[in-house]
Amino acid sequence: MAHFSVFTSVPKEMKKQFNKVYISLGTRPYVYYYIYKNGKKERVRVYGNIRKGTEQSEIGRALTELKDQTQTLINSGIYDLQPFSSRELIGESIGILIKKVISDKQKYLSQMSHGSHSSHLNNFAEFLAQRNLLISSPGAIKQSTIVEYRLWLLNKGVSNRTVNNILIDVRAFFNYLFSKIEDYNYKNPCLGIDRLRTRSETHVRYTQGEAEKISEYLKTYDPTLYLFCQFITYTFLRPNEIRLLKINQIDLQQGVILRTAANHKTGKRKIQILQKIFHPKLKELQLEKYPTDFFIFGSDHRPGEKCFGHFYFTKRFKKCKLALDLSAKQTMYGLKHTFISHLKTNGASDEELMGVTGHETREALYKYLRDIGAADPKDLSELYTFAF
Repeated sequence: MAHFSVFTSVPKEMKKQFNKVYISLGTRPYVYYYIYKNGKKERVRVYGNIRKGTEQSEIGRALTELKDQTQTLINSGIYDLQPFSSRELIGESIGILIKKVISDKQKYLSQMSHGSHSSHLNNFAEFLAQRNLLISSPGAIKQSTIVEYRLWLLNKGVSNRTVNNILIDVRAFFNYLFSKIEDYNYKNPCLGIDRLRTRSETHVRYTQGEAEKISEYLKTYDPTLYLFCQFITYTFLRPNEIRLLKINQIDLQQGVILRTAANHKTGKRKIQILQKIFHPKLKELQLEKYPTDFFIFGSDHRPGEKCFGHFYFTKRFKKCKLALDLSAKQTMYGLKHTFISHLKTNGASDEELMGVTGHETREALYKYLRDIGAADPKDLSELYTFAF
């Protein structure tokens, strides 16, 4: 991405205005500064990664940090995180533009959302490379190309639901791209392509026997994945939340886990109870010996500054499923459903279950329980008064 000079051609009497970064509070807070462009003063907004629902104290800290970072770049005479302009897009290949959009969106998508978004676009780039289209202009990508891409995904065994999700990101990529290209009449090639029909048959729960086999296998062959799966069964967090979990989010004294707004599905900051059955295992990890901002699942199999990649644990769990001859519909996330069902069967109340599942209404909880098969109907044989 090109560097933009803040001070290019700025008249001497105006330079003081261009040497300062300002904070703007509103519905969506941001910091801003001015550039001198085509003989006019122009405001540049920088939004950073401040999510809705974030507490005011955190917003203030985040804005101050963003202001300081931006000011440092301004003082050096350049600012290289400004969104790219239409001038930069004209004549670029689709491959280069995919990289630019991924980089640009990192500034305002959460870490979790950006990881998924960039993975989907990189997958699209892989397809284009195989078809020798990566060096083509975006206008060369037609609806027939997207239809062929969808078939390519399905032939690789990607589920209908995942294909739909990937195409949502590809469509958003073209919308974002074409909105920045002035005086070009490109049509989004994803328009008019219907979503594939889906069925909710993934993440199915395990039988007790299957869960015990998985536990024994992972203890023996993959201790890191075993610990990761224990986090699923005892904290009920989503796998990606666990992958991004940091030491400072766990408070053993209070017995809680902080679910940050950036990584939580709802975009809200939440406190979750840490089950006492899991406390001894957490104490064994001796997390207090590491910096509090370290990821619990560091990439060298201990707490560290860098976490594992987005699909690392999913790929390792596939080896476990193959070894135990489990269904493709059974996933790590199915362990959460398995143990929620286990708690329901053993008499957990609705309020207790809502405390661990995160559902805010009984209706949402009941729908979830029906979807995972935990709300199995009772045998009503005793109510029959005659036989047929």
